[in-house]
Amino acid sequence: MENSQNIEANASKRPRGRLHWWLLNSLRAIGILILLIFIGSFFLPSKSPHDSAPRVKSASNLRQIGQAIQLYTNENGGRYPDTMGFY
Repeated sequence: MENSQNIEANASKRPRGRLHWWLLNSLRAIGILILLIFIGSFFLPSKSPHDSAPRVKSASNLRQIGQAIQLYTNENGGRYPDTMGFY
């Protein structure tokens, strides 16, 4: 009789113990992932202003070309510049 009572008592305690174990391991895994991401962020190459200078220069040049074409079309009745002869 005592064995059946012990088994029933242990059965009611197992799910709670498994839940605690699962939560603890989940939190531990999340903490390790956060720590690895934090450490890994120090080893990623950071972009210096020297690396992004050509991209900024190209964007500026394209903006100026666009403004020049817009000025030309405004001055010439909405016509775009003729490209014939500029090969």
